[in-house]
Amino acid sequence: MLQGIQSICITTNLWLLRNDELYIGITAGLLDPIDWSLKEALLACEKIDGKHTRENIQNAIEQIIGKFQLKQKLFVATTNNSPNEVKAIRLMEILHILCCAHTLHLSS
Repeated sequence: MLQGIQSICITTNLWLLRNDELYIGITAGLLDPIDWSLKEALLACEKIDGKHTRENIQNAIEQIIGKFQLKQKLFVATTNNSPNEVKAIRLMEILHILCCAHTLHLSS
């Protein structure tokens, strides 16, 4: 699905278990160039070793993106409002959009 694609968007989500294990999920989204339908794929759902830091989050995202050779195709990343996640994406110099559902949840 990812071959021949010119640009791709990702969404990330992090969660911390009660035992302080940190996990990341990354999905890829793209528009099919033939019928303009939305295609989505789960790129990863895995544990991040170490603490919930900007560096660890950035390294995990870059490794996952690298596995699929998507760095040059990456157009935008959508994340929640976690300061470390926001910093990680900004340092990767990727266009960044905050998830409106997370933002609305925080305001209620």
